[in-house]
Amino acid sequence: MINIFAWINKNIESPINVEDLVKISGYSRRHLHTLFMQYTGHSVAEYVRLKRLSYTAHLLKLTNLSVLDISLRYHYDSPQSFSRVFKRYYQMTPLAYRRSQQWGKKIHFVDPSERTDVVYDFVYYEGDTFSGSLHQFHLDMSSRLDFWQKAAMQINDMKFRSLQHTSQIRSGVSYYPSLHSKSSMVVDYVYDDGANSKTDIAIASGDYIKISRRGILNDMVGLPNVLYRNILYAHNLIRGNGRDFEIIERDKGHTINFSYYIPVKM
Repeated sequence: MINIFAWINKNIESPINVEDLVKISGYSRRHLHTLFMQYTGHSVAEYVRLKRLSYTAHLLKLTNLSVLDISLRYHYDSPQSFSRVFKRYYQMTPLAYRRSQQWGKKIHFVDPSERTDVVYDFVYYEGDTFSGSLHQFHLDMSSRLDFWQKAAMQINDMKFRSLQHTSQIRSGVSYYPSLHSKSSMVVDYVYDDGANSKTDIAIASGDYIKISRRGILNDMVGLPNVLYRNILYAHNLIRGNGRDFEIIERDKGHTINFSYYIPVKM
């Protein structure tokens, strides 16, 4: 099943039908249906539909792509048909979802192809202020599978260098659609490692969802995305006002303790 889910994820922007998966898997249509119900709780067609809608929802939040652009990219018959399907699952139109603070849908959907080895909790944070250096990344989401890779490598390199001389790094993170490219998002990354502190930011007090992990730096790549996709989105949570933030503390050797926080409305 892992290979089937991976194939769907890789080809989600192309037309997919059950017969494609029957040929790829070697299973009968009936057995494939049974397996999908067992692993996902949904039929093959419903799983693909929910998977596709999850990507359209992220494009609505993080880019200025039009409803027409998104409907064409994901092979809906028309913007109207995309809007009807979207409203059926999200209880609002695509444009209303773009303006809202909701990060999910009314139907619970946990994707077995996504990472599940994360520990998260709901916490209250008292608020904080700190200063750091501002790094801005422009990410073109036309390439869905690797749009974050270059920025992630640059950020990881910064952290690796900083951890040679400091035991703690704090960062404030903001994501928003680019004003210059409708298919791009911007990440403002305010990075505090005790040096070059030129940008002041405030972390709001309030409720947060927190993900924690202990390991090496490379283990942490992609964890914020997991928190948004697998937790915030899957459980239909409302994102609160304010920026995300992360705290990295060096332990022994190359081991670090990593925590990432997203504001939520409880």
